[in-house]
Amino acid sequence: SLPAGGGQPAEIHLPWFIQGLYGAGVVKDAAEKIDHSLPPSPPIAAALNAQYGAYVANSCKGCHGATLRGGNIPGAPPDWPAAADLRPSGAMKTYPQAEQFVAMMRSGKRPDGSEVSRVMPFGAFAKMNDTDLNALYLFLAGK
Repeated sequence: SLPAGGGQPAEIHLPWFIQGLYGAGVVKDAAEKIDHSLPPSPPIAAALNAQYGAYVANSCKGCHGATLRGGNIPGAPPDWPAAADLRPSGAMKTYPQAEQFVAMMRSGKRPDGSEVSRVMPFGAFAKMNDTDLNALYLFLAGK
């Protein structure tokens, strides 16, 4: 196992409607999808590279799909917008520079000032560190 990390535990604040979906069992917890008979993957050290970004992107797959192609969000209400295609040929074209992507993840706004989505947990994303967000950008942008 890994040694304990420093600092405070992470706080994840999901919008009330997502909390309700979890509580009602409509959205399944990731732990229910894991094959617990497999050995754990080796730890991945935080680094400013696409490999670490791929690790960070695992948290996107619950809504954006295993291949990050987007589409309807499993278990989400029918009035929710479809999840964006996060591949380099999709929504990532909007962010040619890492700084633009990081700003969007912290503010919930695209470079043109428009809102991204009411269902994205931007409160949690805003607390991600620079290494995580920049590595995520490198992976999603295919760099």
